[in-house]
Amino acid sequence: SSAQHPCVKCGACCGTYRVLFNRAEVDSSLRVPKELTEKVDGETLAMMGTNQMKPRCVALLGKIGQEVGCSIYENRPSCCREFKPSYEDG
Repeated sequence: SSAQHPCVKCGACCGTYRVLFNRAEVDSSLRVPKELTEKVDGETLAMMGTNQMKPRCVALLGKIGQEVGCSIYENRPSCCREFKPSYEDG
């Protein structure tokens, strides 16, 4: 059997960081679901749930540290796509 990707167990980034991105990503080929975002300022949006004192992305499913998943994985924002998991550097 194949090993489970470490991110599928962890999910800490989705419950720690504010997820900010340009509003063009809602209308781009990425098609981040607009109904899961909130306006921060002019051109900047945040994933709902991440622009608060105790962030947790609204798209995060499951329990952090046990088993998680992203409900919009194929349409996640560029900052999520570019985020480098800490385990990649050991």
